[in-house]
Amino acid sequence: MSSFSSITKIVHLTFFYPLRNFATKFERRMERATVRMKRERSLVDEDEDGTADEPQSSSKVLSCLKDFDKAINAATSSLQNGNLIALPTDTIYGLCGLAQSSSAVSRIYQVKERDPSKPIAICVANVSDVHRWAHVSVPEELLADLLPGPVTLVFERKPVLNPELNPGTNLIGVRIPDDSFIRRLTTECGEPLALTSANKSGGKSPLSITVCLCFPFSAIFLK
Repeated sequence: MSSFSSITKIVHLTFFYPLRNFATKFERRMERATVRMKRERSLVDEDEDGTADEPQSSSKVLSCLKDFDKAINAATSSLQNGNLIALPTDTIYGLCGLAQSSSAVSRIYQVKERDPSKPIAICVANVSDVHRWAHVSVPEELLADLLPGPVTLVFERKPVLNPELNPGTNLIGVRIPDDSFIRRLTTECGEPLALTSANKSGGKSPLSITVCLCFPFSAIFLK
């Protein structure tokens, strides 16, 4: 089976998984990531229009909190124009593009210097969206217990999903981060996001925005 290297723990749902133990295992990791993201936000000076000045990067840095709707509109426009963006999730900073755009998917592999044989997960907004892109093989109650949350669920993919996304496998990893910004963004885009960690392949985990600054993002969004 192909190995999904994504920004979260993977659950391949062909067997029973102890949900309570799973939640406990990730509780501390999520807390550490949240503290780090809040600390990073305090290091960036924001202008009144919600734009943050970051001299170390050519990317535009925007606050998700300063003006939520403005940030959503900017992110949606950027993605629909074929760009990649960096944004916070419920764990670490993610790198994303439109999953149905083959050029965006290709660009993700290029900027991450990622092995083309390593698949990328998709992000959707709601549990009901999972059924559109994957053949769900578990009870709806289990799906609702796990999502939204810091997990990637692996199912058989549906033909409607971009065939150039992970062409070497009939499986797809699906995420619904427990984060209002990325979920709203996915809804506005009207299709899933190809989502992975915002770092070079095999590099330092992007708990800090500084890890994102080496990428040619059109924009970086901060909590």
